[in-house]
Amino acid sequence: MGLEGRLIGVDLTEEMLAGARGRADAAGWNNVELVQSDATKYEFPENVAAIMCTFAIIHMPEVDAIIRRAAASLRPGGRLVILGMKEPTAWPRWMVRVPLWLTRPYGVSAEYLRRRPWESVASHLRVVGFREFYWGLIYLSVGEA
Repeated sequence: MGLEGRLIGVDLTEEMLAGARGRADAAGWNNVELVQSDATKYEFPENVAAIMCTFAIIHMPEVDAIIRRAAASLRPGGRLVILGMKEPTAWPRWMVRVPLWLTRPYGVSAEYLRRRPWESVASHLRVVGFREFYWGLIYLSVGEA
């Protein structure tokens, strides 16, 4: 990003934005704009260099529409990066219940873990990376415009 770049953080909750503001202030970043908005309604700016989503997109049933709009806003060579949880296919069924139980306070459900945002990334962008961590529970998907 650099000092001349601009970072826009979008979240629905004031609490998450307050935490982000504290981290940006502590780092001395003056080029951070924080927007309280529902991601399903957020209008991405044009010619964006990068978009990152961490552990949030599975909460939204409109995953493909959000990724399509995000991809359309990227400049050529711009990247969309998604870090999230998924249903690990190699785990025994009983073991999948443990992370679901641990993340229940954050609204995660089995239905959410079955969503496949990386497939939307592949539909709207050129995939430049996909990795799984923790035996398939966490994934990192990177697409490029």
